[in-house]
Formats: sequence, C-alpha cells, structure tokens
Amino acid sequence: MPLPKPSCDTVTYTKHISKMMNTYCNMAGCHDNQTKAGGHPFLTYEGVKDAADEGHLKERVIEKKNMPPSKKLTQLELDQLDCWIKQGAKNN
Repeated sequence: MPLPKPSCDTVTYTKHISKMMNTYCNMAGCHDNQTKAGGHPFLTYEGVKDAADEGHLKERVIEKKNMPPSKKLTQLELDQLDCWIKQGAKNN
C-alpha cells in the first residue's frame, strides 16, 4: 500500500527540505560551496531556492529521478520536495 502524500501545508524548508539537502546533496563533489554541481550550491536556502526557481529540482530530482546519484529519495521525500516547490519554495 502506498504511503499517503504529505499535506503541503506542513512541508517547510527548515523541517524537511534543508534536512533533505544536507542528507543527500551537500557533500564534497556535489552541491557543496566548493563544487556547486550544476552551478547550484545547496548549503543555503538561497542556493536551493535558485535551483527550484530554475526548474533544476523539479526536472532532475522529481521528474527524472536521477539525483542524487548515490541514493534515491523516497517517494515521501519526493512528494515533500514537490509540495515545497508548488508552495513557492518559501524560506519557512
């Protein structure tokens, strides 16, 4: 049975998205401030927001599911990221 989708009203950058980026993306050779893979450092809200605004997160992570390369996000995490983007990628 599939997990229920998260309520978009409860998804926040602080509680969900920043933790996701720190777990999967902010590492040497990827989206740290040195490497900035794809031009996007994900150590700050601004870096993640820029990637969301440019469609990078939607295309590469949610639609193509080819990021992160080392470990795929769960469906719940993908849904949370999608909610956050659809809600305007707020710094909340």
